[in-house]
Amino acid sequence: MARSPKSPPVGNPQRLHWDGVRLWAGDRVIRPFKRSAPRQAALLAVFEAQQWSPKPVPDPFPREGWEEPEDVYRRLRSAVENLNRTQRPQKVRFRLTNNCVWCEPISRRRRRVGRLPAARWSPPG
Repeated sequence: MARSPKSPPVGNPQRLHWDGVRLWAGDRVIRPFKRSAPRQAALLAVFEAQQWSPKPVPDPFPREGWEEPEDVYRRLRSAVENLNRTQRPQKVRFRLTNNCVWCEPISRRRRRVGRLPAARWSPPG
C-alpha cells in the first residue's frame, strides 16, 4: 500500500476517493488507514477504478487452493465489516451479498423513534 500523502480530491463534496492511504468524501477524510490492510485496500482500489459505480464488485481476492467456499466468504465478510467499522463521519456503507460487495451512500436524515421533545411532555395527573 502506498504511504505518500496526497491532496484531497476537488469537486463534488460527496464524491468518494481512495488515495491508497485514506478514504475521502469530498475534501474530508472519513477513513484513514494507520496500518497495512491489504484486503480493504484491494476492495477500495476496485471501487476507485470503477469510479464508485453503484454496481456490485465481485470478490477481488484470488482463491487459495486450500480454501473452502466458507473461507472465501468469511474473508470477504471480514474486510467489509472492517471497512464499515471506523468511518468518521460515516458516509458510505459497504455490504456483502453472494460474494459481491456493494457500496451505498448513507443518508444523513435519520428518524428518531420513541423520543418526544421535553417541552411537549407533561407528567400524568
